Amino acid sequence: MKGSNFLSIAMIFMFLSSSLSLGCVTSERRALLNLKEGLQDPLNELASWKGFDCCSWNGVDCDHSTGFISSLKLNNTALGGKISPSILELKHLTSLDLSLNDFNETNIPEFVGSLRELKYLNLSSSNFGGPIPHQLGNLSKLEYLDLGAGWSSVINRLSDHDLGWVSNLFSLRYIDMGGVNLTMANNWLDEFNKLPSLLELRLSSCSINVIPYSLPFLNLSSLTVLDLSSNNINSTLPPWIFNMTSLSMLDLGVNAFHGEIPDAFKSSSSLSTIILHFNHLEGKIPTTTGTLCKIEYVDFSWNNFSGEITELVEGLSQCHPAPNLTQLILAHNLLSGSIPSSTENLSSLQVLFLQSNRLTGVIPEGLGRLSMLRRLDVSSNLLNGVISEAHFANLSRLKEFDISLNNISLTVSSDWVPPFQLNIISMPSCHLGPDFPAWLRTQKGFSELDISNAGISDTLPDWFWNLTRSLPLFNPNITVLHLYDNSFEGTVPLDIGATLPMLKNLLLSNNLITGTIPSSVCEMEYLEVLGLANNFLSGELPRCWGSTQLLKILDFGNNNFHGSIPASLGSLTFLVSLHLNNNSLSGKLPESLKNCTGLVTLDLGDNRLAGEIPIWMGESFPNLMVLRLHSNRFVGKIPTELSLLTSLQVLDIGNNSLSGTIPISFGDFTAMIETQKSGDLLYEIWGSYVDNVVLYMQGRELTYTKTLDLVTSIDLSSNKLHGKIPDELTNLVGLIDLDLSNNELVGKIPEKIGALKMLLSLDLSRNKLYGPIPPSLSTMTSLNHLNLSYNDLSGRIPTGSQLQTFNDPSIYVGNTDLCGPPLSNKCPDDDKHPKTNATASHENESEAVWFYSSIPPGFAFGLLLVYGVMLFKSTWRFAFFLSIDSMYDWFYVTIGVNMRRLRRKFGAE
Repeated sequence: MKGSNFLSIAMIFMFLSSSLSLGCVTSERRALLNLKEGLQDPLNELASWKGFDCCSWNGVDCDHSTGFISSLKLNNTALGGKISPSILELKHLTSLDLSLNDFNETNIPEFVGSLRELKYLNLSSSNFGGPIPHQLGNLSKLEYLDLGAGWSSVINRLSDHDLGWVSNLFSLRYIDMGGVNLTMANNWLDEFNKLPSLLELRLSSCSINVIPYSLPFLNLSSLTVLDLSSNNINSTLPPWIFNMTSLSMLDLGVNAFHGEIPDAFKSSSSLSTIILHFNHLEGKIPTTTGTLCKIEYVDFSWNNFSGEITELVEGLSQCHPAPNLTQLILAHNLLSGSIPSSTENLSSLQVLFLQSNRLTGVIPEGLGRLSMLRRLDVSSNLLNGVISEAHFANLSRLKEFDISLNNISLTVSSDWVPPFQLNIISMPSCHLGPDFPAWLRTQKGFSELDISNAGISDTLPDWFWNLTRSLPLFNPNITVLHLYDNSFEGTVPLDIGATLPMLKNLLLSNNLITGTIPSSVCEMEYLEVLGLANNFLSGELPRCWGSTQLLKILDFGNNNFHGSIPASLGSLTFLVSLHLNNNSLSGKLPESLKNCTGLVTLDLGDNRLAGEIPIWMGESFPNLMVLRLHSNRFVGKIPTELSLLTSLQVLDIGNNSLSGTIPISFGDFTAMIETQKSGDLLYEIWGSYVDNVVLYMQGRELTYTKTLDLVTSIDLSSNKLHGKIPDELTNLVGLIDLDLSNNELVGKIPEKIGALKMLLSLDLSRNKLYGPIPPSLSTMTSLNHLNLSYNDLSGRIPTGSQLQTFNDPSIYVGNTDLCGPPLSNKCPDDDKHPKTNATASHENESEAVWFYSSIPPGFAFGLLLVYGVMLFKSTWRFAFFLSIDSMYDWFYVTIGVNMRRLRRKFGAE
């Protein structure tokens, strides 16, 4: 009996084994093969789709109890082509994942909506396009739907104008439509509000522009995640958002929300993450009294919040047993007051970003007890005082430290060994000197170091350059090194190329560096920015630039270099800014420079360069905005081809030996005809480098930095130009500076000179111009510098508007036939009607009154006009900065540091 039972069991086992060996259901196997036939499979990911057992094929899962296919997971396989309707044979399919593929913007097939058993559908980042088929609303069992762009670089081409189909997905718990164009789908919230089981709603970058301020009923009581980031929502924050008691993650960043945070925020006890960055929110940040104890991540940066943060921090500190807050990001607001000492109670804090506010006072010593802190940034505030070793007592996990652009002194002992190993060290414009910080010797793994403008007047120690040799092999090594604006002495190491092979950004400008530039600098193949300006470097420039082809900024200005410009610079095809000004370079311009077609700024002024200005200079640089060849030894005619530089805003070829006439085609400079400048940067700020050019304007030398892109100027002064001033120059209505002085120009001043309404400075002195001063000159209400001296001008000096403010006779001196105020020469027709003594006395008194009283009104009129227009026309803003040149470096270094910090933040998180 027992043997018989054993035999029966064995036979059943053999039968089952035989059945299983037959593989999956035949109809489903055929369906998969048809599906494969329509797909493009460049990586051969479907090579296993052969044989009988389709349940063992790559990406296929079967229900072991029935043998039917339950899941297709074909994500991230680079599939494309067409999805065959044969997929409908998979009647028991519950999960379909085609994410991270490339279907070349083809439509999502409508028949996907007939896969009625689907619970999971992921088509994200697969480059589908067109309208979303509303048949997806038939998938009543669907719990998870992802049509978003995810984190891929693929732009979502899907769109929808009516989300009515969504409300039929009764079982839906998760939906991501990130990147889907929902501009016309104004019913989006009404439809999602009909899904009581929904837990996560992700609608980032959907071009949504409206959100109801109130709802008749709130059915999203189970929602835990709401992501509406990177849309176009221009509204106040709806209070109902903070009434969702289950909400744990709220992201409303990168919109146009304005107004204040509603008081309901205080009751959001389930929130663990709240992101409101890059909006226009204002007012005080609501205080909490131990109600937000689950909060871990707060990002309110890049808004207009004001007031102090003391109550916020103290409220968070009241959570028991301890606050959960790990990241507090309040950067780029208008916050004031001091950093509260209670910050030390946020014992879980890992990231504290308070940069770019108006915080005052000292950095509390208690921050040194935040043992979990990894990233600390309090830069660009009004902080002061001393930071000592106690501030770092327990910061063993600290990796990023930024206290830049404050009035802070770092005072530590010469043998101090910090408890941390930093990756990023940023302390520009702090007080670290006069000695070089010896504690840096203990930091073995930093990638960015900025101690610029730190009051250091020491020799760069040998161990500093040798430090990088001891870094671990797989450490990215130093990529950013900013030591500019100090008084460092010493030389650039001969083996710097081997010492810093990964360096991208090296700024040593404005120091006391001597010696030559070693040829090993050409071995730094990742170098993008090299600034050595304003030192005492000498010798010839290296001639080996062929390996540094990523260079974008090269600034060697204001040194003692001699010899010719290396032809190998022409291999730097990514070069954006080249400064070799104020050296002793000689010879002709190498023709290879024409390969640097991306140049925006080219400053070769104040050298001994000779020969003719080459024709190719006007044909090779479509993006060139600044061309400065001032004070060289160029000869010959000005090439008319320069007028092909359609982006040119600054042309300075003054103080050379150029001859011939001013090209008529100069009236065609496109960028000088435009009256509305963008006010944008000349180019992206690379690291903290800010472009700068010295221009002689308004009778003095001015250094332009970040207002440079607002300047439009032509300087042809101190040459040997002859002929007339072309009338075509009056087409350049966006011009703010015109200097044609000290030439041999003849003829009359163009009658339409008054068309240059934006002109701030006009210098036509020391020529042979004759005839009357055009009356239109009196209509130039922006003009604040004028020099017409030493010509042969004649007649009455025009009066009216801004000209009344020019009361300095030296403006007109050397024109013997000019008459009228402010000159003492009377005009002939002044004596046609003899006056009595009383009348004459009254007339003299009136003239005196005109002389003195015209100064304030004329100046005020011009100033108010410039200031008023400056508010609306970005081009005029530069004039405001002329009076605060000393603030340039501080203001724009701040921008550079913040830009680098912002890129670093998004790169790290």
